Amino acid sequence: MKTKILIIAFSLLMSVNSFAAQLIDSIPSELTENWSICVHFQESETICHNQDTPKLKQDFEAKVVRFIYQKNFIISSDLQRSTMAMWLNVVDDVDEVKINGHLIGKTGSFPPYFQSGFRHQRLYMIPSIMLKFNQF
Repeated sequence: MKTKILIIAFSLLMSVNSFAAQLIDSIPSELTENWSICVHFQESETICHNQDTPKLKQDFEAKVVRFIYQKNFIISSDLQRSTMAMWLNVVDDVDEVKINGHLIGKTGSFPPYFQSGFRHQRLYMIPSIMLKFNQF
């Protein structure tokens, strides 16, 4: 499934591995470029690569423990008085969304208490206190 990540405000957590930060100076903003995707395996090292619009549904072996999608962004201070939220269209699994290391929303639950988030759209409101304006 190809899912666009349309941001009513912006996106996921900051990453040292991502290569270019995107300036967000209008709402809504679409963050489709420069994602860092990390695949965590059970018995081997993590593999990370950069790609545009992440595929939120991927075929993977049972040895894959989790995927992490990361992106750097800078939010203009002109948006400080705006309501910020993140919109994810249908995702076929569980998710947790963090901004600057703080959980802002999740759908479903990861093991050991797995609960599916299958076919749910997500809208996560982002408390302004978690945002840093004019910086990564």
